[in-house]
Amino acid sequence: MIEKIMSRYSSENITRLLFFPILFFLTLVKIVNRVVRSLIGLPINNTLMLDLEHLCHKHSLETRGVIHIGAHEGQEIDLYQKMGFQNILFIEANPVVFERLKETIKDFSKCYSRQLCNQ
Repeated sequence: MIEKIMSRYSSENITRLLFFPILFFLTLVKIVNRVVRSLIGLPINNTLMLDLEHLCHKHSLETRGVIHIGAHEGQEIDLYQKMGFQNILFIEANPVVFERLKETIKDFSKCYSRQLCNQ
């Protein structure tokens, strides 16, 4: 079935066909995120990220370590340090971004980075 569709349309046409459903899906995700956050009592913001500090405090979670998959450049390092995480493992697949991640965390003693990808 997919091969049949692919043979009828060029990649440009397929991109056009998929653009609006993907845009709709992302908008829906953002709306659902806001509704869920309000239902469970979390502050509403314009990002898809959860307020980790608020959740840990609300549920009295002991914070000892974190494994952050899809770490990008390690922007959360200050938050993790502030929350008292003793061990932090950042995982990033993109080799270019991974190099920037290593630079970000080089001064933190119990913070590790690993590149994980299929190539």
